[in-house]
Amino acid sequence: MDDLKSAPAGFSIDALQQGNEDMFAMLFHDFYPVLFNFANRLVQDSCTAEEIAEDVFVKLWERTARFDSFQSVKAFLYIATRNSCLDHLKKQKRGRQHYKDLLYLTSSTEEEILHTIIKGEVQREISHAIQQLPARYNSVIQMAFDEGLKAGEIAAITGMPVSTVRNQQARGLALLRKLLTGGALEILLLYWLHRH
Repeated sequence: MDDLKSAPAGFSIDALQQGNEDMFAMLFHDFYPVLFNFANRLVQDSCTAEEIAEDVFVKLWERTARFDSFQSVKAFLYIATRNSCLDHLKKQKRGRQHYKDLLYLTSSTEEEILHTIIKGEVQREISHAIQQLPARYNSVIQMAFDEGLKAGEIAAITGMPVSTVRNQQARGLALLRKLLTGGALEILLLYWLHRH
């Protein structure tokens, strides 16, 4: 759990408070994909999800001096994204059932918010670990995990034989087992078993 709470290497809350653009860029690179996915699951529209995630970072930039810890920055990013999604859904009122399904989020408890943050953090940990893999394993694992592609689809895109894709995925997963902590590893393996 401690690993999930840690800031990216080189991050400084003091520098962020002073408006350091490198710290902001680090946060954007680290959190944008997770926030986009989170928003996209809620609003079910990738263009709107992009706008929401980008707008949340604009709000973060406008408030950098107010944050006193990395954890408070993370909480702001997730909660602001959730609230923006709910605001969008209230305005759109697209599909009454979809709206009703998401209404419970308006009364989320602190525990539910923490669960959302932890889930996003696990996704970040898996993404970071995939980025650390050698290039030949990184690309096939990333296509499978991020894009949901199967071995045959990856083979068609890359021009590699399906057996080579499967071998590289197996070796990549073996390396990921060494890089990931318990919870993130379990989620990755469950995902992999479900997809393959």
